Amino acid sequence: MAAICFLITGDIPVGKIWNLWLSNGNFNKFAHVSRGSEKCKEWLVSNNIKTVDEVNTSWGAPSIATAMYNLYNAAFDTNEYCILVSQDTIPLLSCAELSDFLESKKISYLDNIDKFWWDNNKIEAQLVQKYDKAIVASQFG
Repeated sequence: MAAICFLITGDIPVGKIWNLWLSNGNFNKFAHVSRGSEKCKEWLVSNNIKTVDEVNTSWGAPSIATAMYNLYNAAFDTNEYCILVSQDTIPLLSCAELSDFLESKKISYLDNIDKFWWDNNKIEAQLVQKYDKAIVASQFG
């Protein structure tokens, strides 16, 4: 099983996209919310997303590592994979495609984004911007 782990500050501007994506999948959902808006809190409840202990984060601050740790600590308790996304990240694969991919291999994908996605899907390099918070971590070596 895999978990989607949201690292959110303030609001989630692409909530409608995630609503559709989450409704078609069987992922566990976790979130760390710093300074969450009322709209964000409603979004979390409507999508049955579990929240972890809040740490006051800001862009580039060391506290982000603590927030990520809290997410991973909660998610790895019952999941093999944890996919970390920020509030403005959008999914590039359908739930089914991502599930099938993760189940087909039992390796860690941390820092291997270029190897398993961009090359296989022939996306032109100038269209790709690797985003450092789009991380798939696993408990496998």
